[in-house]
Amino acid sequence: HPVASHARRRVASLHNATKAAMAKKRAAGDGHDSTKKRKKAKKDSPFRDVAVRGTFALLPHCLDDVKGHILRRLHALLMRHSSALSGVPLAVRDVKLAPGQTLGRVQGTDPRIRVAVRLRCTVFAPQTDCVLPGRVNAIAPNYVGLLVHGYFNASIAASDLRPLNFDSGGACWRNNEQKVEVGTLIRFRLTKTH
Repeated sequence: HPVASHARRRVASLHNATKAAMAKKRAAGDGHDSTKKRKKAKKDSPFRDVAVRGTFALLPHCLDDVKGHILRRLHALLMRHSSALSGVPLAVRDVKLAPGQTLGRVQGTDPRIRVAVRLRCTVFAPQTDCVLPGRVNAIAPNYVGLLVHGYFNASIAASDLRPLNFDSGGACWRNNEQKVEVGTLIRFRLTKTH
């Protein structure tokens, strides 16, 4: 089948390019072996480094740039919650064909070519009881709104702000010792996500 043979050539080309890039990195001293030296994320960190395997179904017009089309699809998934990853993917790297995968597969009469890949993904997935930094971006009588790491919304209910009291005149939460207003950086303990 002409589409299938073209798919094999394009996927084989991606495989050969990946192998050549890895050989070049190893020769430069920053290849696969250096990943073992990376420090593991702290247990309490809201960020996780995850190994992911997946299959992409590409239409024949994508075969001129298999890796580029896969990367575009992956980038479209960034900054959106993923139930499969139990968090929000922030970045992808090390996108490679899955081990033993040198060809794409065509199934039945479906024109899409399935390409199995593996990659590393940084995921924002804070666990309950972890402490996070947040900059106050909204003040109301029943909550304080926060922006965590400059991207993620969080809120603290009024009942969790005690012993602070809402000051409608100053648009802040305060007591004799503390004042929380828009722009204040605070650390808070995560109690639930949704």
